[in-house]
Amino acid sequence: MRRLAISLGALVIVSGAFAGGTPDNIYRNMLAIPGSFFASGNEYGDKVTLDTGSRNLTSFTLAYVADLTTGQNDETVQVRIYDATGTGGGPGTMLWQSTDMPIRDGLWSKTIVISGGLTVPDDIIYTVEFKNMDMIAGDRAGLVLSDPPTRGSSTNDFWMFDMGAWGEFEFTGGVPVANFQASFWVDGVAPQPYQNEIVPPEDWDFYFPGFHEFGDQIDLEGTKRKISAIRFPIYCPELAAPGDEELVVRIWKLDGVDQVPGTMLWESAPMPFVADPANVQFFDVSVPNVTVEDAIVWTVEFRGVAQTSPPNPTDNAGLLMTGKYDSATQVITDFEPQLGSSRDFFVGRNVPSQTEEWTFWVFRTAMQPLGPQANFEVAFDGVGTEKLVPTAFGLLTGVQTAGNLQSLISLDNDRLFVREAPPLALGLPSVAVNVDTVSPTLNPSALTIKVVMNTSGAPAGAVQFRVLGVLGNNTTELLSTTAGTSTDQTITITPTGDLSRFVQSGSNRLRVRLQMFDPGTLFNFGWSARINQVSWEIE
Repeated sequence: MRRLAISLGALVIVSGAFAGGTPDNIYRNMLAIPGSFFASGNEYGDKVTLDTGSRNLTSFTLAYVADLTTGQNDETVQVRIYDATGTGGGPGTMLWQSTDMPIRDGLWSKTIVISGGLTVPDDIIYTVEFKNMDMIAGDRAGLVLSDPPTRGSSTNDFWMFDMGAWGEFEFTGGVPVANFQASFWVDGVAPQPYQNEIVPPEDWDFYFPGFHEFGDQIDLEGTKRKISAIRFPIYCPELAAPGDEELVVRIWKLDGVDQVPGTMLWESAPMPFVADPANVQFFDVSVPNVTVEDAIVWTVEFRGVAQTSPPNPTDNAGLLMTGKYDSATQVITDFEPQLGSSRDFFVGRNVPSQTEEWTFWVFRTAMQPLGPQANFEVAFDGVGTEKLVPTAFGLLTGVQTAGNLQSLISLDNDRLFVREAPPLALGLPSVAVNVDTVSPTLNPSALTIKVVMNTSGAPAGAVQFRVLGVLGNNTTELLSTTAGTSTDQTITITPTGDLSRFVQSGSNRLRVRLQMFDPGTLFNFGWSARINQVSWEIE
């Protein structure tokens, strides 16, 4: 049961917080309508208009609710993307589809990466098809409703394939708004898993000091699932007996009953705080790369304060909340996290015993509609494997006869063809190509390079493949030498040592050099290198 929490404190300060950004987020609608989802066994989804910018769609995040108390553990979802060239502006050509992906009971987000990217028009329709469910209580699933979009736009309707045809639908009376929670990214993925921070010139209006330990259930975005840092502010206006106040931060797995905190994944050391009625206090906590799932709970335990409800005016501390209150209109403007999403409720319990069960709480209900969101200010930094695709290539030796940069991105029948040219000296390559990408970091902790290519040179093995890493100072390092083949060969390389040597300072360039050469056993000319794909995985 979700209970109404009314113990809010008003801040008496105005101060700016740390800022962040959301580059390449071409459509964003992540402010979920609490408790609302649409379950159907039909394929259905939303038509969205993308904001200005690139049209190379590379990843997106959706949210779903699955009620699987009587499920059979075979429930899946398949996602598709269409252009809007169908009848009445509905689904036309299917541009992309996922495999069947397993789902699980509860409220979850799912980030999907489109390998190699997908060129899309301004208007797209994304759909889901939930499979192997009866769509009755205990065996159903659906997308989470959300409105309004903060980047891009979507009208109050959705498309569904019903009775053999696509149709345009809305909910009775147009309520709730027929838009679903989604975030689309171009030219990359969300840079960090979660960010819900007030940025200047905005300021805070509320903090919550009602429990000894409480926190937020959050859904992560992007692909980084090893948490390396947490940043958050607190407010403590006054202390009755200063000296022993401290806080402890915890990260929990959502494996408790009804997705309450279950397994504790990490706990910080105690950190002291003080009373400061004029300022908030910031905490930037290092986390030892704790592996998490797509949704987590983070909590803070406040020790040495009374934390009574309503709040003790002389002995309390609490987390800051996002959202802006307009005293003239008595309206609170909801605040959408810059990255990830937060559910409009929180969990709390009174410690120090830590034996009390967790309970869900909200600040607004139908009876008290003016309450703020139950979201707290916090940002999570993470590390994780990112897949990089080529951003440029350059021909050093040979003659390009077919293909282009796009040919190197996807694993398909579209290849870059380079015909051999006589080498300047024996042992030098007859084909040499530089392929570049941009590293997200100057100091990778792990790096994998994958090249897929073949040659028309015959017999097999008469042509040798070489892969070289081009270092930041433009010298080279031989990484692999293999016998050429007439069918695609996948060459996977995992360099060791100080991987920063491969990243060029200033530009963050990562470069590999692909070479093919005749070791002296091939006595014909005109053979070609056929390069299918080059990719990098980096942490």
